[in-house]
Amino acid sequence: MIVLFTSNIQGGILQLIISILNILVKNNQDVRCFIPDNALISSNKNLNEYIIRYKKSKSIFVNNKNNKITIKEILMMNPKFIWYFDNCITCAQISILLKKGIKQSVIMHDAGGRHPSHNMSLIHKIHSLVERYYSKKIERNSNFITLLSAESNKKYLSRNSDKKTIVMKLGAHVPLVDEVKPKGLNIDNYILFFGRIDKYKGIINFLKPFNKLNNYYFVIAGCGKLTEEEMSIINSNDNVILLNRFISDGEMIYLFKYSRCLVLPYIEATQSGIIPIAYYYGKPVIVSNVDGLTQFVDDNQTGFICKNEVDYVNAVNTIYSVEYLKMQQMAKKYYETNLDFEKNIGLFFETINKE
Repeated sequence: MIVLFTSNIQGGILQLIISILNILVKNNQDVRCFIPDNALISSNKNLNEYIIRYKKSKSIFVNNKNNKITIKEILMMNPKFIWYFDNCITCAQISILLKKGIKQSVIMHDAGGRHPSHNMSLIHKIHSLVERYYSKKIERNSNFITLLSAESNKKYLSRNSDKKTIVMKLGAHVPLVDEVKPKGLNIDNYILFFGRIDKYKGIINFLKPFNKLNNYYFVIAGCGKLTEEEMSIINSNDNVILLNRFISDGEMIYLFKYSRCLVLPYIEATQSGIIPIAYYYGKPVIVSNVDGLTQFVDDNQTGFICKNEVDYVNAVNTIYSVEYLKMQQMAKKYYETNLDFEKNIGLFFETINKE
């Protein structure tokens, strides 16, 4: 029995765990997936019997009532392997309570440490300290750490050379739902920024060069806090559409399908879940010159690697040229060759079974 476990209640990690559950079920694996009872997920009805909803505790103490109930449910299944999809407090608490002899692994999404953020109030800072404490616990309890890219693995081992790691390349975790046109979106063929908005995403680095262009649209879709400078440019440019809110899974699919390309002007990154989804839909990408992103981009073929404003302007103009069809084909080919999720998950479990 394989147990997948997350404490997230919305967002990309939930899409990731449901995608992997779907692949494991398709391949006749004995698997169950534990998800908080208030989590917002979109899944095929055929997966319902494999999903177990648990009541997530808000306590920072390990031996609380909800955790005891959850661990009892897990142990009744006699799992051979439990895979945590985040390193947050609840996952760490379950890993502490789990009896010895059961193989464990945790996915480290931010293997290079915390990203620069706009959202660091006193409460956030305290919560971050508690999470870091528990992250060390789950890392210590895990037989090995799961990383989602070569760059992520490199950065993690530079800080944790004593740990054993396994790399599973991140594929396209596409929700199993129908597309839904987002409210407030009345265009297509746009440049898309998608995902949580924060300081390290570097949106200003694309807004400035985009402001020099006249014939294209830029859609920013996701929750988060923008700076005054970013909001000033957005408010002064009618070609920038801001959807600063939670984006449902159906809306996400629509946004990718009807975009021209994806832009990731990040300040730092160890990997990206957005690039595989872009390639899955045959969309080229425009990325900043950050190792965590460039490792997935064949420059001038599947997308563009940009070092300055001129690069961004040239990239956009090329994306809207006759070169686009060829780039679409290259993006799809890159996905099929390097980021095929089913193949990479198969290789991951082959490695697990050898351990």
